[in-house]
Formats: sequence, structure tokens, C-alpha cells
Amino acid sequence: MTGVGGGEAPALQGAASGHNGGAGRRILLRPAVPLLVLLPSLVLLPLLAILPFLAHGGGLDLLGQFALAAVTPSLDPLVLRSALTGLATTVGMALLGWAASLVLGLLLGLLLLLGLRRLGLLGLRRGYVALRLAARDILDLL
Repeated sequence: MTGVGGGEAPALQGAASGHNGGAGRRILLRPAVPLLVLLPSLVLLPLLAILPFLAHGGGLDLLGQFALAAVTPSLDPLVLRSALTGLATTVGMALLGWAASLVLGLLLGLLLLLGLRRLGLLGLRRGYVALRLAARDILDLL
């Protein structure tokens, strides 16, 4: 469609020439909705301008001590006793969980075996063979 002013549509003519053509509409620029989440992060800009001048080197010695302690651990008896106590607690809980899972698996396996036998889905001889094999496998693990 060719208009009077040189080939543009009337709405585009007004926008290109800088006036709104008497329609009384303004073009509002708004940020996209996902960008509104980033709006509170604008408070970091003044902080980034101020903080480099407020920093001092007083904590660098403490940071160095921390890094040195990470590569050369303390051999203090209290620290070693605490570490060994924590290790013993962890190993004990792991063994208890392992034993509980073995007992629970054995009980649930027996219930399943008995339930299948009652339903007639498993012969008596095959059930006992499966039970013996399961018990042997559990004893092999111990």
C-alpha cells in the first residue's frame, strides 16, 4: 500500500518522523518480564563502585593461615580423637543399615515366596530350592 508520504503506511510514517501523527498514543518501552527478576541486582552497581576503596589487607594473614591449615592438618590428640569418633559413628551406621537391609530383604523374600506358593504360582520344591540359594548367597556375603 502506497500512502501519500512516500510509500510507508500511515502508522509507520508518524513513528519515523518523530511525532505520533495526532493520534495521542505514546510508544512505551518496558523491559521483558523475565528481566524484572534481575531488577534488584542493580543495587550491586553502587556497591561495586565503593567496595574496592574500602577493602584492606588485614584479613589476608588469616586467609593464609586457613589455606595452610587445609594442606597441613593438625595432629592434636583432641582433633584426632574427634575425627576417629566421627569415623566410627559413620561406619557403625553403615553396618547397621546394611544389616537392616539384609534382614528386611530376607523377610520380604520369604513373604513373597510363601505368597506365591499359596497362589499356586510356585511349586513346593522350587520354593525350597530358591530359599536355600538365597540363604547361601546371603551367607556368602557375610
